[in-house]
Amino acid sequence: MSIELPSFDELARLAACDPEALETLRQALVAQHIASRPESKHQKLERLQFRIDGVIRRSNNPVHACVLLHQLMIDNTSSLLHEMKQLPRTVVSSSNTNSVVKQPRLILISGKE
Repeated sequence: MSIELPSFDELARLAACDPEALETLRQALVAQHIASRPESKHQKLERLQFRIDGVIRRSNNPVHACVLLHQLMIDNTSSLLHEMKQLPRTVVSSSNTNSVVKQPRLILISGKE
């Protein structure tokens, strides 16, 4: 049975009037999403969700949780960037005698301008 995401207004009402019901809904939606992924991805997604739940538990309020989860995302993206920089450069041959050396790239952008 598929759980449908309620409207924004309903989610706002749950947050204000019944936070426990909102948390139950969040957990059910997360479990539904993990179950919908290939079996080979379940363990990785469950570990990630365990980390997210830990961050939420140790936060003082929803804004604090958001800041901590943002930092977790940035840390993971930075780790990915570091790993990509460790990849060997690849040589791309063209039809003429020139070859181009390409380094994998990941550019992190910020909303701050």
